[in-house]
Amino acid sequence: MAEFPINLKHSGVYHVPEITHCAIEKVASLLQQNHEEFHVYWNFKGYHNHQVHYLLTAFALGADPSELQTAFDINTGYQRPRLPLDEELIEKLSDRRYFKSLLGYDAWFNDYTTFFKRKFELEGWQNVVNEYLFSGSDIADELLVRLFSGVLHPLIHFGFGIEFQQPAIIAEGLAQAVCHSAFFKPFLLASERLAQTQRKEDSSSLVDLLSEIRQDADLYDEAYWDGGDSLNEKIVADAPEKLCAIAAKWRVSVEEIEVKTAEIVNATAWMTGAAQRLGKTIKLDFFFIHSVNASIFLTAFNKQSWLSAENKARLLEWKGRIDLLNYASRLAPELHPEEITKYTPLQKLLTWPLLIEKTNRLTHDDGHIAKLIRTLAHGQGICQAYEACPETAAKFPLKSQGWIQIANMAIDTTTETRTPDRWVRGAGGAKNWEKFADRG
Repeated sequence: MAEFPINLKHSGVYHVPEITHCAIEKVASLLQQNHEEFHVYWNFKGYHNHQVHYLLTAFALGADPSELQTAFDINTGYQRPRLPLDEELIEKLSDRRYFKSLLGYDAWFNDYTTFFKRKFELEGWQNVVNEYLFSGSDIADELLVRLFSGVLHPLIHFGFGIEFQQPAIIAEGLAQAVCHSAFFKPFLLASERLAQTQRKEDSSSLVDLLSEIRQDADLYDEAYWDGGDSLNEKIVADAPEKLCAIAAKWRVSVEEIEVKTAEIVNATAWMTGAAQRLGKTIKLDFFFIHSVNASIFLTAFNKQSWLSAENKARLLEWKGRIDLLNYASRLAPELHPEEITKYTPLQKLLTWPLLIEKTNRLTHDDGHIAKLIRTLAHGQGICQAYEACPETAAKFPLKSQGWIQIANMAIDTTTETRTPDRWVRGAGGAKNWEKFADRG
């Protein structure tokens, strides 16, 4: 049974105007195949299946049916098959204590997905999402914390479901959160409690907070963060108390939702482009691009009338705090904004349409590059007014051509190479740059 009602009305918060009905049919078919055949992880180390991300991004960027098929085909050979359903287990998930007892394990991803899909049919997906993520219950807080785990992949997957209004993908996103750990719970809840005790006027910009982390070498000690190149979230989650205090300074009121959304997109993109190693070839940090790629969904969340303003603000607060943690845990690289402005693209005069066309023709991407290009194009649009406004300009360091400069960096530094050499992993660590060529 087809479960992906793709249509032009819900084609993303950023999309090109030239989307064809043939592309709609193709992306729906491929999403259905992924949904029926593949697990959320493609291996047993917790590496994520990106098929949904890549397909919907390419679709929004105007990929034709053959380009969509290529994007899918080049990432199918290594996927892990879904496990068969356990109907007895699915029935038992209605029991709250039993539901919680299986959190953190990926063996039941398919069962949780089916559980949520069936609840959606009975209660409406908006009501179920509010109950299981935003109600403030013990289960809701557990799942909301886990949504930010796995280098933000559950948030990204869930975000695609919300942005494109696809209940089956929303169910997968919730099930993906179930599979992840709650390692970030102490950091997120401690910084939230601390923020609630502070005065509103003590709130700081993300740019200032990145600088505050950089100025305190104790916060990005290489031994503490396991070299900055690790996916070991237990290490990342053991954030120093001082880092919680800094994260608590990032606060969002319901009156600031739009401007704070734009600020997150701007600051994370700027951080990603500026985190270079002088003397080394240009590379973007693998972990930082996830902070950027997840930020586009904040715009999608803000458009949801069923989601309260308070919960939209809370999502923005948690996202900004995770971005600060991400920066520190990658050894807080020195940021060089001039590397963005002075960058010379390999192919000059590339406009967004030309960059997007080039992105759609990639034959080695797994979605990371395409997601980054789309988010940067979206970010330029929503940040333009704030970049030029005297009251907000300082909080928006990435301006005008900077967006397309970073997009060119992304294309230029990944076109001829494959994982892991497309990205630097932990841009603040000198040893993480050793395998890359000297510049010039």
